Amino acid sequence: KLAPISAGFDIAPSDFGAYGGQIFALSQPKIGDKGGLENYIVQRIDPHHDFAVSIFCTLPALDAKRPSAIGVDVSFGPPDSPFAGKLYASTTLNGTIYEITAQGRCEPFVTFDAARHGGPLYMRFALDGKSLLVSVVRGGIFAANGTAILRVRPDGSIDDEAVAEGETMFGALDFAPAEFGQYAGDLFVVEVGYYEIPVPLGQALRADGKVHRVTADGKLELVASGFINPWGI
Repeated sequence: KLAPISAGFDIAPSDFGAYGGQIFALSQPKIGDKGGLENYIVQRIDPHHDFAVSIFCTLPALDAKRPSAIGVDVSFGPPDSPFAGKLYASTTLNGTIYEITAQGRCEPFVTFDAARHGGPLYMRFALDGKSLLVSVVRGGIFAANGTAILRVRPDGSIDDEAVAEGETMFGALDFAPAEFGQYAGDLFVVEVGYYEIPVPLGQALRADGKVHRVTADGKLELVASGFINPWGI
């Protein structure tokens, strides 16, 4: 039985052992709010065998007070890069990105300092495959007081200088494809705005979500606005 896929999923490449072409999903172990606060699991879905579902691994807690909860994103490393052959998953409650191998090894890759960096959300590998870009939120998802895109190196170190910074909370990020005109290869990021959960009764939600293009010098160039809590791009 498929557990709730409350976070991301990705398709395993050919360099991920015997699992090429299978779907890996970052999921809550149980439904409901309490399930979102437990250690997240990585489910494997095999399209070659009637989409059979199994638990590939459970992301380990850092300690008793820091479970691998509120998972957000999962992504396989690009081929022929230092990240190749591995799956990466972000859990924001304990500020950690996990590294998972085809052999079933599942362990922390990097843990962000909440005060200095913020909590990790979405991930996107740089076009050259030499680093991992991560959107982070400071103050927590429900009380955001700043956000950034940080660069993580293959050894798990985090660059001191942010790629870009914002006032509320960034969501997903992606690079424009070759056919996107003069902006091909440029980085775009969603700004979620203030995440109003639970929904305030009798009040309209703020349409403060935006899409930005990140310039070469780290500035945000507004592309579109007027969204309510956008996450993906």
